[in-house]
Amino acid sequence: MRILIDTNVVLDVLLSRAQHIRDSASVLSKIRSGEADGYLAAHTVTTIYYLACKRIGDQKTREFLEELVKFFRIARVDEYVIESALASPFADFEDAVVHEAGDASDVLAIVTRDKAGFAQATIPVFSPDEMLATLAKTTA
Repeated sequence: MRILIDTNVVLDVLLSRAQHIRDSASVLSKIRSGEADGYLAAHTVTTIYYLACKRIGDQKTREFLEELVKFFRIARVDEYVIESALASPFADFEDAVVHEAGDASDVLAIVTRDKAGFAQATIPVFSPDEMLATLAKTTA
């Protein structure tokens, strides 16, 4: 299953967000093991660097990103994706870019903790725990 992971899910793991890390880390683990094909929007990588570097420093952030890009594919954010996001009905532009990057990469789902931000999505949207349940059904 091709799934695009939203920034907040990756940050849960990198920043050890106590109440979210278990499910978010489990989703990343499923991608790492090949049980799902994981995608990140290109701008997600730079956003993670920007936010995490302030908290955990340049070296640790770069090491995490270097490992992450070994098992994730990067969904392009180009002129088409930006124009599509600008024309979309999404209230939040960043969520629109994530959605359009996923659409351009033919993902089957978006995984986020901000499902409300994706109310206008044409791609199914799952929380990390919902995605884990879905993956469990598809591999059973």
